[in-house]
Amino acid sequence: MYDAVRGDDAGGGCVCSAGADSRMGVFGAMLLRDDAGGSVLVGVVCFAAAVVVTVFCTRLRKNNKQQEQTKEDEET
Repeated sequence: MYDAVRGDDAGGGCVCSAGADSRMGVFGAMLLRDDAGGSVLVGVVCFAAAVVVTVFCTRLRKNNKQQEQTKEDEET
């Protein structure tokens, strides 16, 4: 399977559609292996954590801007 990644595969046993490079299909096939489930799970968990951090920072920034605007309005 890793021969296709290096470019050593002559096209035999290609897991991709016709016309596509044989290396492109190998990466999807690697995710379908039995021992790749942990890596997929880690990727999904990391993505979800990044979304939560992004939403938190966006709300915090918005809240800080509103507080600054309120302080400026009170001063004038």
